[in-house]
Amino acid sequence: MMVNLHRYTGLLMAIFLIIAGMTGGLLAFNQQLDDWLNQDLVEVNHGQSTQNPALLAPLAIATSHDSVISRYPEYKFSSMPTQIEPNKSLIFTVDYLWGEEAKRLPQAPFDSVYVNPYNGNIIGVRNTKAWTWRNLMPKVFELHRSLMLGDAGRLLLGFVALIWTLNCFIGLYLTLPRPSYIKQSDYSANKAPSKPTLPKPLPSSLSRYLKRWRPAWRIRRNINLFKFSYDAHRAFGLWLWLIFFVLAWSSVKFNLNPVYDPVMRAVVGLQPWSAEVNAPVNAVAAKSPNNSSNSIRDSKDEARLKVAPLSNQSTSIGTGYLSDAQSTIYSVTKVNSVPLLKNLATKEALKAGADIEQTLGIRWIDTPTPQWQMRFTTTKDVGKYSGASSITVDALTGEVVRVNFGFQADRAHQLDYWLASLHLGQIGSDGGLGHRLYQVFLLLVGWALVLLSGTGVYIWWRRTGAKKRRLGI
Repeated sequence: MMVNLHRYTGLLMAIFLIIAGMTGGLLAFNQQLDDWLNQDLVEVNHGQSTQNPALLAPLAIATSHDSVISRYPEYKFSSMPTQIEPNKSLIFTVDYLWGEEAKRLPQAPFDSVYVNPYNGNIIGVRNTKAWTWRNLMPKVFELHRSLMLGDAGRLLLGFVALIWTLNCFIGLYLTLPRPSYIKQSDYSANKAPSKPTLPKPLPSSLSRYLKRWRPAWRIRRNINLFKFSYDAHRAFGLWLWLIFFVLAWSSVKFNLNPVYDPVMRAVVGLQPWSAEVNAPVNAVAAKSPNNSSNSIRDSKDEARLKVAPLSNQSTSIGTGYLSDAQSTIYSVTKVNSVPLLKNLATKEALKAGADIEQTLGIRWIDTPTPQWQMRFTTTKDVGKYSGASSITVDALTGEVVRVNFGFQADRAHQLDYWLASLHLGQIGSDGGLGHRLYQVFLLLVGWALVLLSGTGVYIWWRRTGAKKRRLGI
């Protein structure tokens, strides 16, 4: 029964896993390939060949942001990059509109704006949803995630991933050698039992069992195509079993969360994510009605209310306003937000016994009490997805509202972060040797998945043909 279950579920999944393996292998180098296809937007000539050394110094990120919102005042750009890479443009993304806001405001015909960080000039815009050659990698990602079928495609791939997860265990079971028992008389001639008993394995049965399992891990030499396909299918499935299981189950996480969450809750105790997992740094102060920091907040809130009737440009410091139009009642402005939050994040990380590894971006949160939030990774974090850290600061007072460190999450969430990071290739720091090696490994795993699926279909086809020949069909 297990053989038929493995065979026919494998046939059902084959085409989907071949697509996933091919696209996933490419996505291991997603950023590098996308940059190569869009060199005219990504690469910047900032005047290295000129005699003017001033051209080598980039502008402040806020100044580049000013260029974007001045050029496209009808759209929102509430986030900013936090790092300038040499010879690379800055990318500002347009806010995606949801709900009522989407009905009232126009959606931008592009989603990214590329800016020269050395002079503030806009290099160009890009709509990653358009069918053009420069959007090859976004389309590969869409094919990998949803077969380009939207939510229906994601749901379909979620069920395929669930079957793949179960099939990992079935396939592993089928490679195991069948238990071998010996006669009781061979067990010990001097310690023969007084009455008949069931056969028992030798005390050294584990080593013998593993020795019998060893051929399943090997590919024989000088064999025909069918035997080679069979050996490769079995051996690659064993060698890469753990990463295949990780990719399968993490795919369930991304595409079939209603199944993933209850299982993880039952198995490892994973609870729904909450902002309270890591309490605010000033939680005690925030609850104290007589705390002096609250008095400062109240006085500045009153000041804000007094100037509220004035024009928005003179009273708001959100990223939708120019750098030279910031109100002085705010402690954190677009101009000082990046260095200030990075400095605060560094201090908080040191208190927690970690170092800042990379800042990922900063955004303006336009709430009744406006805030700035920066995401970053530390030397103890796992990946840049849900395992990253963040710091949130009150724009009015400059106080740290909350710091969430990914590495301080409980073990269940740490496991969840690892699953996502291994799937997305976010192992090691960007550009580091460990990261590059893992990218190559994921590429090889993608090819191996195609090989397993292809050999599985071939084995079924050959055996079906042989059966028909025996039956004379």
